Formats: sequence, structure tokens, C-alpha cells
Amino acid sequence: MVNISPQNVVDNNGNVSAVLLNKPDYEKLNEYIEDLEDSVELSKAIKDSTGFQLWEEFLKVYNSRNK
Repeated sequence: MVNISPQNVVDNNGNVSAVLLNKPDYEKLNEYIEDLEDSVELSKAIKDSTGFQLWEEFLKVYNSRNK
């Protein structure tokens, strides 16, 4: 989990109406969310894949097709 320090903005009725993050905390949170999204996409790709190919093998095939 990401360690951030949010600040609550309270309205006249004492209800939290907004949450503030400083820029470094916002960037950490955004990076954490992006990492989670990448993790989900990788899990889907592994689950749905029919097989993987070594990078070197891919390059051989790719380069032979694009000569």
C-alpha cells in the first residue's frame, strides 16, 4: 500500500467535503494506481495467452518479415 497523508476539507456542517493531497503524495498515489492497472492487465494476458515466445525468437521472426 502507498503511504500518503491526505488532508480533509470540512464544510460548515462538519462534513468532509474534499480531500487534499500534496503533489508528491498525488504522484505516489497515481503511480500506485498505474502499477495496479498494469498488474491486472498482465494477469489477464497470462490467463488468456496461448503461449509465450522468447524475445530473441520474436525478433528473428519480426526481422525476417520486415526485410
